[in-house]
Amino acid sequence: MLPKQYTKLRKYTPAFLDAFRFQATPSHQDVLKAIDLLRGLNSNPETRNKRKLTDPVPVSFVRGRFEKFVFEKNGVNRTYYEMCVLDVLSDRLRSGDVFVEKSRKFCDFEDYLLPKDSWQNQLRTFPLLVESRFSDFWAERGPLLREDLVAVNEALEAGLLPEVRLEEGTVVVEPIKRDVELADLAEKWSTFLYSFFPQVKITDLLLEVENWIHLSKVFTHMTQGNTVEDVHMLFSVILAEGTNLGLEKMARASNHNEVKKLIWMHEWYVREDTYLAALSELTNFQHAQPLSLHWGPGTHSSSDGQRFKTTQKAEGTGTFNRRYGREPGVTFYTHVSDQYSPFFVKVIASTDRDALHILDGLLYHQSDLRIEEHTTDTHGFTDAVFAITHLLGFRFTPRIKGMRDHKIFTPEKMTFTSLQGTVGGKLDLQLIEENWQEILRVVTSIRTGHVTASAILAKLTSFSCKNSLFRAITELGKYYRTLFMLSWWKDPELRRRANWNLNKGEALNKLKKVLFFNNLGEVRNLSFAGQTKRASGLNLLAAIISAWNTVYLQRVIDHLASEGIKVPEEVLKRVSPLGYEHLILTGDYVWRSENLPAAGSFRSLVGQKSTMERVPKPVRK
Repeated sequence: MLPKQYTKLRKYTPAFLDAFRFQATPSHQDVLKAIDLLRGLNSNPETRNKRKLTDPVPVSFVRGRFEKFVFEKNGVNRTYYEMCVLDVLSDRLRSGDVFVEKSRKFCDFEDYLLPKDSWQNQLRTFPLLVESRFSDFWAERGPLLREDLVAVNEALEAGLLPEVRLEEGTVVVEPIKRDVELADLAEKWSTFLYSFFPQVKITDLLLEVENWIHLSKVFTHMTQGNTVEDVHMLFSVILAEGTNLGLEKMARASNHNEVKKLIWMHEWYVREDTYLAALSELTNFQHAQPLSLHWGPGTHSSSDGQRFKTTQKAEGTGTFNRRYGREPGVTFYTHVSDQYSPFFVKVIASTDRDALHILDGLLYHQSDLRIEEHTTDTHGFTDAVFAITHLLGFRFTPRIKGMRDHKIFTPEKMTFTSLQGTVGGKLDLQLIEENWQEILRVVTSIRTGHVTASAILAKLTSFSCKNSLFRAITELGKYYRTLFMLSWWKDPELRRRANWNLNKGEALNKLKKVLFFNNLGEVRNLSFAGQTKRASGLNLLAAIISAWNTVYLQRVIDHLASEGIKVPEEVLKRVSPLGYEHLILTGDYVWRSENLPAAGSFRSLVGQKSTMERVPKPVRK
């Protein structure tokens, strides 16, 4: 017997098939003919309940488990035939071989891209970052790949790759060794530096940063374009989102006790685009701070998802995730720079793979950062992402769990003394060349803003493995992944940099968890728009705290320098601006401008007595 859900589904088949207009690629017209046949049968009272079908009936797609049910001695079983058509239709919608008119998710793939006959006109404004002909592209890169493969093979054979060894024919990278003494010293210094921080209410901190940057100027009215007049009300809304308190409770907890006014501000001034504009202001501010250069040049970044529970019941909602099971939840996916700035955030379904969304943050943030290299964990990695990120000008350096199980690929058949067990085969260069212009059209469609990167990646990854374009992009991704794996093996600094940038993202997640404490950290607004505002408010609040901490860390460092105390460079690299012990996050959220320092001045530091005696000393070996 076939699954029971098919029987329930067949009940709605006539209405379902009438409600949508399907189209298909030339090689998949058979299922459209079947749909037309069923529509005709369902619309005719004389054939509506016909149980047996006779020729002509399109059956080229009837295979596998359906065959023994569909085909009978005297014809085709109508019930099982309908089930088979629905099953095939579902598969081909996911693969992109069948599409639905006026649908966003299941539209024709061509609708995602610039027109074939005119896309190259866009190259005057958005020039390609690679050669327009694959032969030119490969003429330069092919020899370099061969040289790199030979060099790494020889270095591995000679034992010259730091912290890398060959184990039963597999390349093994040793875990990064933590410098315990330096980590302990940096932690002590961090505690010491933060001990100078004054205790500060979160409301006062927000207003102080507003005086520095004037964030309120970017929160404009949706239709009239004027800026916010009541800054206190604006920050009440942001704080309500960022702490997960909500507008009603914020009205009761603050001196803005009219919830209708908060709702008005929330609806007309606080939007995804104004949040993004404010975030870019903060990112640019932090990028300009001298201390930030100790953490990184602002050209590297990482991204990671942080999951929050929701109150939605997961039963029957398709929310199963192999990482989280059926516990309902939503993911806030955040990009953070090497300078600890969380410069982009978006809400994604917990069932989505992170890899679909990494390019959105790199392409659509509004800050002055010029990201060159981006790191994720394993969930942000696919071969398609390797291809698209590099064609868009970013170096992709994921920290891949179980990298020893992944294979490298060669331009032609090559024999190695050490790498042989790691070779998965040779690249299908012909397939890439045949689809090169289409690959470039995809990339140009993204660069021009015709389609978002996440939308195109989601569509591509939904395709069947038989889809030529998808296979070509994946094959190109194998080339870039091979280059990356070779670099990962030979460059310990790359491994440490990727690990360090991911650690910054984890530190940010820790701060966000502390901030998002109300309602037990559950996202209780189940609308996507509401969840997006909640994620944006939390991200902006974290960015404001990071900026405030950066300024006050610099003040402490300057104070110590005036006393002849220099903070070691290796310590400055490891002191995070994401500390929160000095923050007062609970209580009434009352806004008092009189608590702010005078213009051009700052809050007084504390704990300045006996400074020299409290300076952390390195452990002597």
